[in-house]
Amino acid sequence: MAIPWKNRRSRCCTRREAGPRSRILPNQKLNEDCTVEGEPEPREYPIDGILDLHKFDPSDIGTLVPDYLQLCREKGILRVRIIHGKGTGKLRRGVHALLDQQPYVRDYDLATDKSSWGATIAHLDPLEEES
Repeated sequence: MAIPWKNRRSRCCTRREAGPRSRILPNQKLNEDCTVEGEPEPREYPIDGILDLHKFDPSDIGTLVPDYLQLCREKGILRVRIIHGKGTGKLRRGVHALLDQQPYVRDYDLATDKSSWGATIAHLDPLEEES
């Protein structure tokens, strides 16, 4: 099972709607289906308990992380590694804030291996069986 994630740029239909933060270059054209000409198609990301946020736009983590955690629970994966990188810590704090908001996240902590504070390990509660 995998989840498709579209690039943020493909959500608008005109340059004006794209806004100043968009990555649409002046020489690029928008297609009728609201995608940027020449932009690669969305790819599926495997649900395997390791989420590397380096591959995603930071503005997408608000929906990406909860969706990924829920899909992990559905597959029975209850230990999830979220790789946010070391950097300034802004992304790490954002991930931790999201984890605090999820009622099914039992606990989380920074990784203890060589990645240390570049990754967070979250432990999830299993899905409750409906009777």
